[in-house]
Amino acid sequence: MALLCALLPVRLGFLLFAHPLVRAGHTLLDMGVGLGWTTLTFARAGYAVTAFEPSAGPVRAAKRYAIGQGLFLEYLCAPLCHIAFRPARFAAVPALHTLPPRPALAGA
Repeated sequence: MALLCALLPVRLGFLLFAHPLVRAGHTLLDMGVGLGWTTLTFARAGYAVTAFEPSAGPVRAAKRYAIGQGLFLEYLCAPLCHIAFRPARFAAVPALHTLPPRPALAGA
């Protein structure tokens, strides 16, 4: 987990500046945003971003903070299975705060 946290700025920088298919002005769905700092970073870099977080508390805090910063972004809070988008709505769907599935550790 510590390694994932340490690599987060690198992963975010790649998406913002080096990814060959994602450029400022594109539309992103930021998955599992937590308190929303990646969403704000994407918005400030010129992306049209929609934020998704299944927990209401972080969504309220993220939205409140974004509005305080003068950014009015779309935050969605619902079970993922209840959200549908038209095909090709988003250029990318970063999920920088979600943990990837891992195989069970032997003896754990």
